[in-house]
Amino acid sequence: MVIALFTYFYHKNRDNNVEAIKQISFFRKEVLSKYADFIMSVRKINSSPNFDMPCIQLQKQCTLSMIMNSHLKEFGVQRKILEVSSFFKEQTEILNMLEELALGIKHFNTLNHEAINCIKPTFVELVEGGAVALLSHRDGHKSGKKYYVATLDLYNQWKDQVNRKSLS
Repeated sequence: MVIALFTYFYHKNRDNNVEAIKQISFFRKEVLSKYADFIMSVRKINSSPNFDMPCIQLQKQCTLSMIMNSHLKEFGVQRKILEVSSFFKEQTEILNMLEELALGIKHFNTLNHEAINCIKPTFVELVEGGAVALLSHRDGHKSGKKYYVATLDLYNQWKDQVNRKSLS
């Protein structure tokens, strides 16, 4: 009986470690690669080699009109970039990847895995850099369906755990 319990917990812990590593790998190889391509395209179009997306810190139950009023400059920059249809498509793909990651973290219960800590600041930065696109999708559908729920849930859990100075 003791050996069976030990084996069960050993495999459960190992499986949790494997899932955390897969999630980190997906984030680094897929999400960050796609984001790097997106930023390079934006820099090329804007002739600004050092451009970074301005971040908009989101509050729970945030809407487009709320961030437009509270972060006018950042909102304007993000909105202008989204006027290029290919950029809106690329940012949507990045947001979909973040949703996939957030759903995986929730499903496989790796939220509190210590290895996941390494992606928190960048995840938060990507959500804040895509705030206008995210809220445009979420708030812009007449069906009332909420998009990016898992992404926003994970963001809200992590946003206060990151060093804001590292996001600047």
